[in-house]
Amino acid sequence: MTVSFLQLLCYGLTVLIVVGTPIGLLIWYKLKSGLGFKPILTGATCFLVAAVVLERLLHMLVFSLFPTLPYNPVAYVAYGALAAGVFEEVARYVGLKMLCKNEQPNLQTGLGYGIGHGGVEALLLIAPYCVNNFIIVLQLFWGNADGLLADV
Repeated sequence: MTVSFLQLLCYGLTVLIVVGTPIGLLIWYKLKSGLGFKPILTGATCFLVAAVVLERLLHMLVFSLFPTLPYNPVAYVAYGALAAGVFEEVARYVGLKMLCKNEQPNLQTGLGYGIGHGGVEALLLIAPYCVNNFIIVLQLFWGNADGLLADV
């Protein structure tokens, strides 16, 4: 199996976008808003607590009670979408309520919260897969498919 340079370039650009966008937005926000990192840290913390910790605990409970749920695609997708929506929206509500308790809600606070929430999601959930895929495509581009498949 061979991979073209264009495919390799697209995978590399994907990694740069997924990693560079949150970091670039963080720098831009800090320079333009003049605010501290409180909204960004609140957004990141709310995502970590709600989506990574609490939502996974719910998944463990639901899958122990309904072990065949992952084998029913419609029910599995409906449950996953509902769980993600509830946990992430409640986290956003609580986080923004905490941020705006002592100050007037404004665009900078909302943007900072979104950069933190979405940025940590991109860096923790999407970036590892993109980097892994890029490494595999890089191996295939260099013609190391046999060595790569031997390790599998």
